[in-house]
Amino acid sequence: MNQPAIVINPTYVVGQRWDEDVTPERARCLVASQRINRSWSKRDVDSYAEEMRAGEWRQTGVPIIVDEIGRMFDGQHRMRAVMAAGMTFPFVFTVGRYEDLMLVIDTGKKRTFADVLGIAGIKRFGGVANAVRNYAFLCELEKKPGVKRVSDMKTPDFWKLYKSIPDDLWQRAAQMRNYNDIRDLKLGVASGACYAAFAQVGKDLVEHYFQKLNSGAGLAEDDPILCVRRTSLRMVNDPARNFDMRTKLFLLVKGWNMWIEGASVAKFHIAGQNFPKVQSPI
Repeated sequence: MNQPAIVINPTYVVGQRWDEDVTPERARCLVASQRINRSWSKRDVDSYAEEMRAGEWRQTGVPIIVDEIGRMFDGQHRMRAVMAAGMTFPFVFTVGRYEDLMLVIDTGKKRTFADVLGIAGIKRFGGVANAVRNYAFLCELEKKPGVKRVSDMKTPDFWKLYKSIPDDLWQRAAQMRNYNDIRDLKLGVASGACYAAFAQVGKDLVEHYFQKLNSGAGLAEDDPILCVRRTSLRMVNDPARNFDMRTKLFLLVKGWNMWIEGASVAKFHIAGQNFPKVQSPI
């Protein structure tokens, strides 16, 4: 059968499959056609290329996968090895739908959720991935209906959770760890998760909460936000204390709930307390 065109081809059909002798030039075009992709291993490429030169390369039946317009989605190490070996080798190709491929190719083995966000072109994908994961943990602690335990979640579950909240909120959540004081208080990643949660119930107040948390300026002695800062500082400076993610999320949620209620507090009690649910402004 005729081989599909070397360059982008808008006529591919999902599920299409063919055998093709891949030249170094064809491999080069495929590598260049990739959208944002994960980093590659020179060691793996060199190993494959050595087998190819020695005549020991064997097909495994795993296809080179391209999307509907011919961009390679899976197979970059094999294609780079063809380039390095400078030889032509037969491969099986297949076509998949981009949105489906992004979630399943190599997930659980090589491609992380951050990789998936990067491939999708999401800005600050590392920070967004951290925010989504810890937001999932917050939902688990709150026993929020419809959200799995983090330990049971796969990449498609994280993607679904990411898509449930507008990207502009995730982008802002990812920036929380860049606030100097919030970072020094070791609350950066937890703040990203909480920003996403608080913004859904109090979008007009969430910026004020985190700006005050970061600066600490002008806070009254009984302000819940000041209590969050002081408690975090004590935890950070005492190695004997376990300042884990649950504790950080507890502090931020407790502080938020009391702040929007207009309550006063001098000290938070954490040990033995049930995890609070995020409250909406009255």
